[in-house]
Order: sequence, then structure tokens, then C-alpha cells
Amino acid sequence: MDQPAPVVLADDIERIIRRDFPAVHYSTVSDMLEEFGLSSRHGETCRVRAACLKLAGGNLVKLRRAVDNAMSDYRDVLAPAEYPGYLMKVNKIRPEERNDVIAKDWDQYQEWFNRP
Repeated sequence: MDQPAPVVLADDIERIIRRDFPAVHYSTVSDMLEEFGLSSRHGETCRVRAACLKLAGGNLVKLRRAVDNAMSDYRDVLAPAEYPGYLMKVNKIRPEERNDVIAKDWDQYQEWFNRP
């Protein structure tokens, strides 16, 4: 099983911001996230922004850290946000465990992403 990659749209980002942060922080969070995507080397902008939001967990300081990390290398936020179990076991995972770890990571991401 290959690791699935989420499809994230701009509407999803807006929904997650409104869900995870107080309304008073909406513009601050939006402005922070928009820093990622200005460079031509920034790929999958919405997916990376969602990863930053997930890692932030509603905390502006953590969001700032996540965006800064993404600006250096977006993989530094994608891996821990989307594949935390796999990332923790990457050097120790047994072949027979691989699919289960990937499935659990996908389930936890989907649960977070689709949370009302």
C-alpha cells in the first residue's frame, strides 16, 4: 500500500481555520498561511497549509513554527501531519506492519480533516 495523499482545496483551509481558531484570529491565521505558496518552489499549497493547521492544533505560536518549517522544506510539515505513525517507525517498521501503519495514519488524518 502506498501512502495516500489528501486532496485539499481552498474551501477546506477556510473551514479548518474557522473550526480550529477563534474568529478574532481568522485574518492572522489566513495571512500566516498565505506566506506559503508565494515561491515557485512551494508545491501543493493547500495540502501544506492544511498540514500546518493540523500541527498547530489551534495554537498561533505552533502555526508560526509550522509555516516557518514549511517555508524551509514543506516535507517537514507534511510527514508529521499526514504520516505520524510511519514517521516514528520508519527505521523500525517490519514489512508486515507497513500497511497497517499507513492505514492508521490515513484514518487519523481523515478524522482530523473531516471533524466538524
